[in-house]
Amino acid sequence: MVDFNALLKKTLSIVSEGYERAFNDLETVVDKLSTAIKENAGGDFALAMSTARSDVKGTIFRIYFDTNVDDPEADVITIVHIMIPSIGYPIYPGVYNYKSDAFNYEGKIDDFEELEQYFKGFLESPESTFIQALGFAIRNLTGKDDIPF
Repeated sequence: MVDFNALLKKTLSIVSEGYERAFNDLETVVDKLSTAIKENAGGDFALAMSTARSDVKGTIFRIYFDTNVDDPEADVITIVHIMIPSIGYPIYPGVYNYKSDAFNYEGKIDDFEELEQYFKGFLESPESTFIQALGFAIRNLTGKDDIPF
């Protein structure tokens, strides 16, 4: 006889734990990068994430650079979108088009180490969206005394 209760609990725990792990990993990496920004470029800057879309298949998060966390009208620059499927890893970086509600993934990330390596790539390239956004924000500081280096 099939124990539907046990089967359902087991399957739901896989979904819940997998999603939670991927979400917590993404949140950890974004927080670590935001801390690095504050320590190296200024306390008003931040890297943050918000939900772009969520449905039964998973959640797409917008990772963005906030040029001034204290100013609601400050520039906010999208760095990347990350899709976390309902079961967790693998997760997918890409571009989410709000108008067409389409997500175009640009790769696959299988675990926390790969997630860190993915974001490390943003820091290593002067051409990355992340570094370009940070450079833009630094160039547009109001006073030259505000520039951290």
